[in-house]
Parts: sequence; structure tokens; C-alpha cells
Amino acid sequence: MNAIGRCYWSLVVTASYISSRLRPLPARHPRQCNVCGYEGPFGPAGKGTRNDARCPRCRSVERDRLFKLWLESTPEAIAGKEVLHFAPEKSLASLIRPLAARYVTADITPGRADRVLNIEAIDAADASFDAVICSHVLEHVDDRKALAEIYRVLRPGGLAPIALPIVKGWRRRSKSPAVAAPA
Repeated sequence: MNAIGRCYWSLVVTASYISSRLRPLPARHPRQCNVCGYEGPFGPAGKGTRNDARCPRCRSVERDRLFKLWLESTPEAIAGKEVLHFAPEKSLASLIRPLAARYVTADITPGRADRVLNIEAIDAADASFDAVICSHVLEHVDDRKALAEIYRVLRPGGLAPIALPIVKGWRRRSKSPAVAAPA
């Protein structure tokens, strides 16, 4: 199993473990944010589609808190490594930066990160990073090109924690013409 497969499996196992130990709570029930330590009610996220999802202090959402749990269980994945993080979440950047030997944030939009990079054509040398973090980006780009580029810039044995939304009813899941076609 390659690094991307191992990472995906790790996140799936972690999510299954967490969900098996949590009991559903009513909306607006006091919560504790594992990213910043806030305790109290969470607010809505996702254009109001998910109530009780966003921490009012650090603005983290479910995927950020899941990543934090993964990071706590596998700090060696990031600690002392050279890390490239696409579309960096501020709440996660503050956790990753102190651990990484070199932490580079990237976004296609100028001003949102350290570097302006296109994930479909990453302007970096082959095998230049130990880890590439990508959360909720691949559904907005040609994922085949992006995954090939992520693999190219990863060093042998590198890791790519990748998260994708799974939303039933989405007609369009990718900008790739082959994937977006009705057939």
C-alpha cells in the first residue's frame, strides 16, 4: 500500500474509532474544541448547512478537529519533516508549524499562503517534501493531475494526509471532464 493509501486508511480507522465512542448530542450542546481548548456551544458552518460545527474561538470545523486527533496519534508524521500544506487552515497551521522542520503553505489565490502554487502543476522539485497536506481541495481541481503532482513532490516513504468531503446528492464532484460527465 502506498503512502496515500496508508494515510487514507489511517484517517478512516481514526474516524471510525472516534465515531464508535461518541454519542449524538443535541445541537448547541456545550462542546470542547480539541484544537484551542474552547468550551461552550459551537456555531454553524458550511453556509449554515451544519449546525453545531464551528468553534467560535479558533474557527475550526469537524475536519480540523479530526486532523488534530490524527496528528496527536501520529506526531512523527510531521515532526522534524518538510511539509507542504495546500489551502492551509489557520487552526491547523498553528499546530503544524511548530512541529515541522520546514512548513510551506500554498494556495492558488495570492495572499492566502506563503506561496502561490497550482496543485495540478506544483512548482517544486521532485521528491522535495516529506509530507503534503491537502484537505478539501481535490474536489475543486482535476484530482488525477493533483494526485500525480503530490506523488511527484513527495520523497520516498513520504506521507500525504488528504481529506475529501463526501456529500450525497452532489451532481458535480470534480472539475475533471471525465469525472463530471453524467455517464
